[in-house]
Amino acid sequence: MELKYSDILNNQPIFNIGSIGHVAHGKSTLVKSMTGIKTQKFSSEQERNITIHIGYANTKIFMDKYHNLHTVPSKHESLIDDEGNQMILVGHISFVDVPGHEAFMSNMISGAAVMDACILVIASNETIPQPQTYEHFQAVRNLNIKDFIILQNKLDLVEESSNEKILDNIQKFIQNSVAENATIIPSSIQNNINKNEILKTILNLSNEKNIKILNEKVNEDLKMIIIRSFDINKPNTTYDMIEGGVVGGSLISGNLKIGDYIEMRPGFIIDNKYRPIYSRVKSLQSDTKKLNYALPGGLIGICLDIDPSLTKSNEMVGQILGHIGKMPEVYDEIFMSFDEISRFNNSIEKIKTNDDVLLSINSMNIKAKVTKCKNKKNLISFKLLTPVCIFEKQKIAIFKLKCANWILYATGTFLDGIECERYNIEKKVYSDLVDKNINNHITIINDFDDIKFNLKPYNEIVQNIIFKNDTVSNINIHPPIVKKINRDSVYLNYNVLLDAFNKTAKEITYNNIFLEFLKEETSTTCDINKQGIAIRGNFRNTHIQNIIIKFYKKYKICNICKSQDSFLLKENRRLFKKCINCNSQSCI
Repeated sequence: MELKYSDILNNQPIFNIGSIGHVAHGKSTLVKSMTGIKTQKFSSEQERNITIHIGYANTKIFMDKYHNLHTVPSKHESLIDDEGNQMILVGHISFVDVPGHEAFMSNMISGAAVMDACILVIASNETIPQPQTYEHFQAVRNLNIKDFIILQNKLDLVEESSNEKILDNIQKFIQNSVAENATIIPSSIQNNINKNEILKTILNLSNEKNIKILNEKVNEDLKMIIIRSFDINKPNTTYDMIEGGVVGGSLISGNLKIGDYIEMRPGFIIDNKYRPIYSRVKSLQSDTKKLNYALPGGLIGICLDIDPSLTKSNEMVGQILGHIGKMPEVYDEIFMSFDEISRFNNSIEKIKTNDDVLLSINSMNIKAKVTKCKNKKNLISFKLLTPVCIFEKQKIAIFKLKCANWILYATGTFLDGIECERYNIEKKVYSDLVDKNINNHITIINDFDDIKFNLKPYNEIVQNIIFKNDTVSNINIHPPIVKKINRDSVYLNYNVLLDAFNKTAKEITYNNIFLEFLKEETSTTCDINKQGIAIRGNFRNTHIQNIIIKFYKKYKICNICKSQDSFLLKENRRLFKKCINCNSQSCI
């Protein structure tokens, strides 16, 4: 079967990127800004305003003719700009939001099991690094995640003069690590500043990696880590209308289509023996979009021909799904090498024989007992309380109990183990199901124009930041007066701002430019009426003030000499900012 890459991109997410870092540094806010989806959906999370469970959000990324990027929910097939032009689909991404609190470190590791890359979020208004910034980074790099983006967040809460020192501390933190050459993006996610640069960086990673990965992985044996499972049937659904159980996760390798026969391991545990669950794929889905096939990449849902009670309340989390007869083995004792996680500011006792531990395997947390430990050789053996299906050379995280919390102790690599005994099943049934498997060989046609986005240098995009010391008084502009009228927020004295700009204008007036800028920053409609500029929605004076400052920095302040004597000019349909003071010229 031949598939076009552009069709794959439209159908399902092809890249998983995680947001990691210390608690309250802006991980969930980042995902909300990128996707429009709030991942904190449980009442316990909303009450405490922290992430406890792993959150997921899919988004499509479109590019307009000016190379600006726009994100929309995955259900959108296309996107039209204000001029009626069709935008180009350039990315389809799954965001994985993990907890930042130390007490939920095991949930963070479970989320890391499906990540292709990470955004390390670092708050600029706190000491660098914070404990969980340090431990998250140590953990994911030990789990073989090699692609990082560093987000220097909350710069609006610090003085501009302190930024150089903050940046230096971040660079020292990632020095001599796998993230040493990672792109550092200054930002204030709360204010959507430099969102375009974040998206461009993600897409450079995604598009570069996925064409290669898909061609390598798509025809390998099917392996999928189940990270969610649920019953989609509403109460009182009649028997003839009941849908099968649903599992969700990411394909590590292989491909899957409707009608395929699959097995999930370890399945049921009966008398310390495992019995796989056999089923048939009824339907495939990415968000609300129905699929005919699924490939390695982002998060998908699979409706199976099994009793939905088996999948309710995440009962299948941690199971491995694959084609019948082509599955990894199930083990109840494992042998592995390990490397201790260096601690930030507290120590933890060495692990020893007979210690009770928690192992994070396949997005599932399993209790185990240490049967043998050679700390000097970094070798260790465990007896698992629950058998588990494990890949060859799979990465495993080890947690040790300290003060009633499971603390990340080490990460390791599975070497060998003692296979769990299999529960007897009628051989004929099994062989019949194996024979029904059809090899789904797929050839991917690369019809996608490889778009490599040119990233602006740090010194240029940091100019977009509204620092703590930035005020409208510093740029000699009257503070905005904003009044709520019906469903709109009306910027009453906008003419004062435009008069100040247009007085120094040489060729181009700023009226339409400011209006378009306001639309982009507020992500809503903006229209001029007799009262002022009507902005649909609820916007405070401070919000509009920050937009004015950002506008001023972009269009009036020289990038070279920092003077406020720039004006706009147009050459070959492109807009330039020219400085009177130093005669420099930069493209906008």
